[in-house]
Amino acid sequence: MPAARQIHLIKPISGAGRVLIWSVAARMAAQAPLAGVGFGNFANTYNLYQADYFAHGSGSVPQRMAADNCRHAFNEPLEIAAELGLPGLLLLAVFCALIVKQVWEVVKRTAKTRVVVESQDKRRDAASILGTDWLTVGMAGSVVCFMVMSLFHFPRKVVPTWLVFNYALACIVTVNQRCKQGVNELKRSHKTLVVVGWRVFWLLAFVGSAALLPLYVKNYRDARRWIAAHELMVTGEFARASAAYTELYPKLKCNGRFCAYYGNAVMAASEKSNTSALIDGRAARQAVALYEKAKYTYPDPYMFENLALAYLRLADGTNCPVVVRTRYRMETPAQVLMRKLREWRCGTNLFFEPPATELTQSDCIGRAIDYLTLASDILPWRLTSKWYLAQVYRNVGDVSNAMKYAQVVVNIPMKKDTPQGREFKRKAQKMLNEIGVQCDDPGMVVFDIWDRRAWNEGKW
Repeated sequence: MPAARQIHLIKPISGAGRVLIWSVAARMAAQAPLAGVGFGNFANTYNLYQADYFAHGSGSVPQRMAADNCRHAFNEPLEIAAELGLPGLLLLAVFCALIVKQVWEVVKRTAKTRVVVESQDKRRDAASILGTDWLTVGMAGSVVCFMVMSLFHFPRKVVPTWLVFNYALACIVTVNQRCKQGVNELKRSHKTLVVVGWRVFWLLAFVGSAALLPLYVKNYRDARRWIAAHELMVTGEFARASAAYTELYPKLKCNGRFCAYYGNAVMAASEKSNTSALIDGRAARQAVALYEKAKYTYPDPYMFENLALAYLRLADGTNCPVVVRTRYRMETPAQVLMRKLREWRCGTNLFFEPPATELTQSDCIGRAIDYLTLASDILPWRLTSKWYLAQVYRNVGDVSNAMKYAQVVVNIPMKKDTPQGREFKRKAQKMLNEIGVQCDDPGMVVFDIWDRRAWNEGKW
């Protein structure tokens, strides 16, 4: 077999990734223009919209190779439009207009400074004193930089940056109010509504932080114990890790990432025990329940792969039913709006909730195929989910789909040259040859963004 051709991924791929994120976020805002997906729910829904974006044939090849597990839009106005819809975007525009007005007044006043000599002590008026304060001008510049950076990053989610922005904005507003009032009103400037409002804001922020301090300490301690349990997983002590996760579950059961890691620990401990009944029965059901709970706040493509494997192990050699409550589909904008009116802060709007049913062995396999397809659509460059799909379709006798995904595994370029990727390609080549499709070249090359001729060959 030909050796893999090592080619470096160059910078333009990051630009393609950012364009992809903005395109998907714009689709999120367009599908729910009035209600959005809910405040703070961008990270819970983005991956599912990205899967739908690629499933409908959208996106160029560089975008498919740049796709990643994203939790921010890298554009604050676009993220707010996706979360809160047009009303939220309108409020943001008004807020930004007020900020720009305050900054413009500071800059204009600094450019027109004047010195007034009054009597022998040569005092200057308030407009001159505050107008020549270059520190205030620097704060105005920092506010502008924050607003520009918000178009390409997420400074609102970085707490220190957000606090500095609010402090600089408060200073600018205070300076403007003092300058407008003049010398005679300078002593009473602290009584203005705007200044009092900012002081109340900082007072509430301080009191709220102090009140939440015990909760922060508790979360920190739980996080430290979680890190210790994860280190046990990394070192191969799966039984101890599973016990540690079980002890922590009552405290962190609302954390989607924790539930996903707990499910990984359960599956790893069952594999280590080498007990078929444990893998197919209790452990698989427990892992399925944890993954199904985690997907609402942690829709990670790797977690969906693990969830599919848990369903497959549950269906392998057993007819034990399992109660599950979800299946994946997209909602229409009207459905999104009606559900948002019923419950504003729901988890994610892309999982439809049917009545609880008992699944048979074939139902578990069907669920596994659905989640593997979802993971494959989120990350089109990833070979793992596609190879699992080829295997599952081969085992259930669907030769056409097995051949389809095996051919994709063979043809798709690797994003990074890894032993696992090479192994998947060799196995896919072997599967195609067994089916009767001649395949001599597994196509083990690393993606080259400049090779536009390869993009147009239709291998995707």
